[in-house]
Amino acid sequence: MNSASGNTETPFQRFSPYWQPKISNRVRRLLGCVSNDPVRIAGRMVKLRHHWLTYHDLYHFEVSRLDRIEIANEKVSGIHGFNSYTFHEKPIELEYDGALDEARVAVHEWLTRTSLYNTWKLIRWCTWLIPQGINPLTLIIRHFKSLQAYEASNQSKVDTYFQLCVIEEGNLDSRDKKISRPSWVFDRRPEVILLLCSARTTLNLETIEEIRTIVKEPLNWDLLLDLVERHEVSSLVYQSLNAVCSEAVPADILSSLRRTATAYALRNIALTQQLFKALSLLESHQILALPYKGAVLAANLYKGLGLRQFGDLDILVHEKDFDRAIALLIEQEGYAVDERGWRYLSDAREAAYVNSSGELPLNNGIAMIDLHHKLLPQHFLSTQATFEELWERRQLIAVQGQTVPSLGQEDLLLYLCMHGAKECWKRLKWVCDVAECVRSYPQMDWDVVMAQAAHLGATQILLTGLCLANSLLDVELPELIAHTIRSNRKVRAIAQQAGEQILDFSGKVDRLPILQDFLFQLKTLEKSQDKVQHWRWHLGRIAEPNTNDQTFLPLPHFLYFLYPLIRPIRLLLK
Repeated sequence: MNSASGNTETPFQRFSPYWQPKISNRVRRLLGCVSNDPVRIAGRMVKLRHHWLTYHDLYHFEVSRLDRIEIANEKVSGIHGFNSYTFHEKPIELEYDGALDEARVAVHEWLTRTSLYNTWKLIRWCTWLIPQGINPLTLIIRHFKSLQAYEASNQSKVDTYFQLCVIEEGNLDSRDKKISRPSWVFDRRPEVILLLCSARTTLNLETIEEIRTIVKEPLNWDLLLDLVERHEVSSLVYQSLNAVCSEAVPADILSSLRRTATAYALRNIALTQQLFKALSLLESHQILALPYKGAVLAANLYKGLGLRQFGDLDILVHEKDFDRAIALLIEQEGYAVDERGWRYLSDAREAAYVNSSGELPLNNGIAMIDLHHKLLPQHFLSTQATFEELWERRQLIAVQGQTVPSLGQEDLLLYLCMHGAKECWKRLKWVCDVAECVRSYPQMDWDVVMAQAAHLGATQILLTGLCLANSLLDVELPELIAHTIRSNRKVRAIAQQAGEQILDFSGKVDRLPILQDFLFQLKTLEKSQDKVQHWRWHLGRIAEPNTNDQTFLPLPHFLYFLYPLIRPIRLLLK
C-alpha cells in the first residue's frame, strides 16, 4: 500500500468484499477467474518493484487508460487500488479510497471478460456499493460509456501499453514495393508467412493485403501463438494484427497476444528504470558506459519500449573500468554475480573465461545486467572495435525522456548481424532488429559499414544478416549490397540454412546439439585465425569441468581432481 495511506483502514476498506473469506484458487479457476494468476513470459513470472504481477494488475492499467468517472463524488481513475504501490516508483498521495478503484475494475473485468466468477465478483461489489449510497447500475453505465469513448477516439481495444507502442495511421507505409522472397520462404505453412508479414513496425499496402488474405484461411492459431512466443515477437505481431484485421482474428487469440504484449511492456518499463539507475551510478564515478540492445534498441529502432521484448540490460564499459563497474553495481545497487556467470570450478579459470567472453552477468532480483568490456566474445571474433572507437562514433538516443549514449548507426548494424551469427539466428527477433535498423537509417553510410566489416573479418556475417532481413522481412537494400549478396553463393547458403531453422515450426531448433551450433558458427567465420581460435576455445570447453559436472555428482573439494574423468561420462549420458 502507498506510504501516504499507511496501514490505516478506511470506512470503505473495512467493509470491502476483499475483507471477506477467500475461496480456493481451484474453485476460482473452475469459475473462469484468471485475475490472481501470475503473468508469465516464456514460463517465468514477472516482477515489478518487488511485486509479482497478476492479470488483475494489468486490468488496473487498462482502466487507467480510460477517462475518469464519478463514483461517490470522486473522479475514479484506476491508479490507486490495493496494489497501487506496484505501479508508482514513488509514493503518491491517495486521492480517494482505493476500494472505489477496485469496484470499477470489477465492472471492467465483467464487461470485457465475462465469466461466472467475474459475475459473482460484480454482484459482491454491488452489494457493497449500495450501502455506501452508490448506484451500481450508474457505475456500470458510466464505465461502459468510457470504454466506448476510448474505442471511438483511440484503438479498438484498451491496448496502448500505456502509450508506449501505439500504432498510428502514419506507421502504415503506403509506398508500394516488390516482395522478392526466395523459394525456401514461399514453401511454408500460412501461419509462418503470417508471422513474417506481421513481425515488423511498418506495413506497406501489399503486406497489409497479404495479411488480410491469410487470416481468411483456416489457420492453426495455437501454432501461431507458439511461433510468436518462441521468436519473441508478440508485441509486433499483436500490433500488426490488431491494426489490420482485428475482426478476423479469434478474440481469445487477440486477447492472448494483447496480454503477453502488455506484460512485456510492463517488464520493459521496470528494466529501463534499472538501466537509468546503473548509468547514473557509473556516470557519477566517471565511468563511460554505452548501453545497447534492450531498452535503448527498443526506443531507437522500434520507437517505443513496448514493441521489442528483452530480458536483460547490456552495458559496455572500457576494459580498464570493468572491475570497478562490477564493484560499484554490487556494493551500491545490490547486484550479485548471476548463477549463469559461474561455470568453472576454479576461480582462476572462471576469471580467464570472463576475460575471453568479455562479459559478466549481474542480478539484483529485479533486473539482470550483462556488463561487457567487449561487444563479442574474443573466441568468436578476434578483431573488434575498441571502446574508444565506439565511443567516438556514438549517437545519443532518447529513452523515456532521458538521453543516453549508444552505438553509432553503422556500428549498431554490424553488431546486430554479428550477434545474430553468434546466436546462430535461432530467433526471428534478431532478424527483426537488423530489418528495423536498416529501415530506421535510410542515410546509412554503406561504404563505412562494408569497410568496418572487412576490417573485422565480418563481411560474410554482415551480408548474411542483410540477406535474412531481405528474404524474411522484405527489407529493401541498396542495389550494390543486393548485388553482392546475389553473387555470393556461400552467403546465400548460410542465410538459407539459418532461415529454414527460423521457419521450422516444430521447435527442434531449440534442441539442436552444441556441435551443430559450433559448425554453423564456424561456417560464418572468414579469417583462419578466427576459425582456429574458435576450435581451440570449444575443445577447451569440452575438456574443462564446470559447475554442471559438480551438480551431476557433488564431490568434496579434495576430490575435484576426479571431475576431468567424470565430465566425459556426463556428456555421454546427456
